[in-house]
Amino acid sequence: MRQRLLASFALTIFLVIELLQLAPIQTASAALLMNGEDIPVETIDLVKGAEGSDPDDLFLLGDILFFSADDHLGRELWMLTAPYQTANARRVADLMPGDSGSNPSNLTAINETLFFTADDGKSGYELWATEPPYTRVFLVADLNPTGSSSPGELTVIGNTIFFKADDGVHGWELWKSSPPYHSAQLVSDIWPGITESDPKELVSIGWTLLFTANDSSGREIWKSEPPYNAGSTRMVKDIYPGGGDSGVRELTRVQNNLFFTAFDGTGRELWISKPPFDSLRTTKANDFDYAFPSDPSSLEAIGEDVLFSANIGISGYEPRHSEPPYDVPRTYRVSDVYPGFFSSNPQTQGHSSTGTWFFTANDGVHGVELWKSDPPYTEAWMVKDFNPGAAGSTVRNLVNIGSTIYFSVHDGSNGYELWKSVPPYEDSNTERITDFLGVSTIPVSAVVPIGRRLFFAAYDTGSGLELRSIQYDIRGLPATGFAPGALTRLPPQPESLQYHRQDSLRFIIPALGINTIIVGIPEVAGDWDVTWLGANAGYLEGTAFPTRPGNTVITGHSYLSNGAAGPFSLLNTLKWGDTIEILAWGEKYIYKVREVSFVSPEDTRVLTKHEELDWLTIITCQEFNEKSIQYDRRVIVRAVLISVTTP
Repeated sequence: MRQRLLASFALTIFLVIELLQLAPIQTASAALLMNGEDIPVETIDLVKGAEGSDPDDLFLLGDILFFSADDHLGRELWMLTAPYQTANARRVADLMPGDSGSNPSNLTAINETLFFTADDGKSGYELWATEPPYTRVFLVADLNPTGSSSPGELTVIGNTIFFKADDGVHGWELWKSSPPYHSAQLVSDIWPGITESDPKELVSIGWTLLFTANDSSGREIWKSEPPYNAGSTRMVKDIYPGGGDSGVRELTRVQNNLFFTAFDGTGRELWISKPPFDSLRTTKANDFDYAFPSDPSSLEAIGEDVLFSANIGISGYEPRHSEPPYDVPRTYRVSDVYPGFFSSNPQTQGHSSTGTWFFTANDGVHGVELWKSDPPYTEAWMVKDFNPGAAGSTVRNLVNIGSTIYFSVHDGSNGYELWKSVPPYEDSNTERITDFLGVSTIPVSAVVPIGRRLFFAAYDTGSGLELRSIQYDIRGLPATGFAPGALTRLPPQPESLQYHRQDSLRFIIPALGINTIIVGIPEVAGDWDVTWLGANAGYLEGTAFPTRPGNTVITGHSYLSNGAAGPFSLLNTLKWGDTIEILAWGEKYIYKVREVSFVSPEDTRVLTKHEELDWLTIITCQEFNEKSIQYDRRVIVRAVLISVTTP
């Protein structure tokens, strides 16, 4: 599963100006959850009073939360470590002493190195970095000695970070930096001289960097490949020949293909570029051949499916769906949300791990509200009429955690609050979960999970805009093992927890001699009970379905209820490059191991990883504790799909 996860979070220590006295953690009242229980909202009040520290640019790196905040001594870079309380928040560096602040932004990471842009008052806005233990920062390069190079569009391929910058000589062009990140190099002066090509929308597919740029002949699609220099950087296709500007935008990766919208002189349509991303393999995805363009926008990639808004002249701008081979016969209208020739003007908001597409639209009756479409995307339904009547609501910042979606809604009367919805994402399964005092015009933003808590920035009239957190529904990683060498008697399996056969899917790990069926483990209140799994492999329902793009989570017992070693008892012995197979529908899906790690039972981040490609996350127990009669750790093996063959 993919895409788009998640962004970042804020927190902080009240400052030295108050004799190092820490601001207390405050608790705000919250609306009832669907289970009828109040949920406390913890507030880290960085600035006493109603002004707030305005946390922003939240970024999770490992188990550390980085963010920018203004404690009234200037906006600087901060970090928060476990156990994620005020006392564990500290400023990383005071780059610009005083109340102006260095205004860090564009937080991006390569392994444990955090990159950001900031202004130290001497070099202007440049690219900076910090490494463990994050007690100091260093300037990557002062590209514009007489001003600011203002780096942007930070994008990572391997151990190289790419960005656009203006060095005062070449204008806005494409740059890169590689280890040890103490300098930067110009990739290519695409529009020679001081006039810039202004690279935008950088997207990586494999080792290829794709972006839009203008070399004086109009904005078109470009690519750069290793070694990422002028010789390996070129235009993919001149979509609007003769000096016209195709206005390429909305670059969207769909597995190994690139989708975008562009104007070729006759109209704006949906385009596709396939590897190796050259002129011959860059074509209109679906040319309806009407007298006017379809004008697509708001692209969303879910697996190999492309969802978007377009007008083909019959029903106005409505939600559309295109699937391989992405031609006219395989492009459909999802639904005529606003019946007739009117337009519902759908705007994509994101998707869940189960493949449900969420978008806002106006059906002409309820105003703009949140809608959904489930695979195979042939119909759409309103999730909830948040603001009854024709006025509509405003939905922002939708994120997916497990199979639950969290988002910010202004319902017209309560201001912006945090809401959640669980499958099947209907009115009765959608609830407001915060109720801050006062009416906020600032959307709840940057919802990020750490451990078993959600961190987000929100406003109330008492403490202003500050970092908040709540405990969310996922209870932890499944307990996938019984006591070794002992008999554990199992109770009857409740009907509500019965496992689901998955069309005879089989799970194979040749190196461990595993060849077993896959059963579906139902998700109940954010938890999965694997008690009766036996020697089978269990698919955690709510994660990506096996063989579909995204993050598929598979679990199995390390020790069985009879005390014997289970099928996953040696999972920790797998190594990089080992093969894992899934047999499904007459085909063999072959995965290669890319990571073996150990985490605590409470570390649910492996369940919420967003993936564009088809990844497996395999979990079992490790290190049985005789005193607690529990396993202290979990083994995590991650593998990516590399091929599909016929057995």
